Amino acid sequence: MHRYNQIMKHIKVTPEIQDRIMEHIHQLDLNETKPKPATPFPFGKCLLIGACFVILVLGGSFAFNKRDSLSELYQQVVSHSIEYRSVKELSRAVGFNVRQVQKLPFEAEKIRFSSYRKKTAQIDYTGKDQAVSFRMSAGKKDVSGDHNQYTSVKDIPSEDMNVTIKGDQDQYVLAVWQVRGYSYSIKLTNGISQDQMMEIVQSIR
Repeated sequence: MHRYNQIMKHIKVTPEIQDRIMEHIHQLDLNETKPKPATPFPFGKCLLIGACFVILVLGGSFAFNKRDSLSELYQQVVSHSIEYRSVKELSRAVGFNVRQVQKLPFEAEKIRFSSYRKKTAQIDYTGKDQAVSFRMSAGKKDVSGDHNQYTSVKDIPSEDMNVTIKGDQDQYVLAVWQVRGYSYSIKLTNGISQDQMMEIVQSIR
């Protein structure tokens, strides 16, 4: 019973299991101690257990790293576009003085300042039936992000730059140009005439 009590201190059992344990204890010869044969070291079983452990660790590490990478990727995508309260804050973020559109063919009801990867500045002017997105970045690459095919494409010399305007049926929605080490673009939601587009471009200061 002493041995049974010691066992029961650490084990919680049901009455049914308790009866089975008691029956098993009574069948033991507690007074006779026989030397137990040496148990050979289960080397193969340990190797198998060890291999399973390694697989579990590596698998868990891979899953964690994959999840962490996806999370990091998601954070990068979300953080690429950052909004600012003013053109001054935007200029400080991208590292150059961002110009603004001074003349629009509509009244802007909302102006939004943002950057992409803190390299490309973007100012969105939104009106009732029209919106203009102005972009500026250091370098000579096309910063518009617009790769659509247009039926009307014109190169128009203006002051010390060459402006390419694009649209359909003489209604233009895109203008791109480079000058003095910077690239610019104007994108509209609705098409406008060539003269209106050039007025917007020439008003940028």
